[in-house]
Amino acid sequence: MAKQYIEPQKRYEDHRSTGFLFLIIGIIGAAAVILCWTGVFKFPLNGFQLGILLAMFIAFIAFGLWSFKRASEVAKTIASENDHVANMRKWISENRDGFCVSDTSGLSGSEIFFQREQDIHDAIIAQYPEIDESLLDILVEETYQALFEQM
Repeated sequence: MAKQYIEPQKRYEDHRSTGFLFLIIGIIGAAAVILCWTGVFKFPLNGFQLGILLAMFIAFIAFGLWSFKRASEVAKTIASENDHVANMRKWISENRDGFCVSDTSGLSGSEIFFQREQDIHDAIIAQYPEIDESLLDILVEETYQALFEQM
């Protein structure tokens, strides 16, 4: 299954909210375990079980901090990635009329569809060879719709 393209702003928000969730759960859980160890809370758990729980909540805290780090890395790339995608869309809209030049006579409806999609795909890959496959799929679909489904 192909990976779906997610816009950088959405990736930032996902990492940030994941960071908050894991950090809060980790801190609350670690505090509860420490309170159990000190005898404030009475749960039927032995020291080993409390140690495992504490390790798990510390891992939650670490994962939350890692998610915040990833969010800050994504935040640094939002503007440049959005600009790059906008430039791709601009180039596609300026050049899309020359994309589907293959002879489709003798092809059935579904074969024509796949031939046109392949032509669009090849044209975009020729201009942007390093494009992410999930973004390419979106751009091919958008271009196909703009060229053939509005007629």
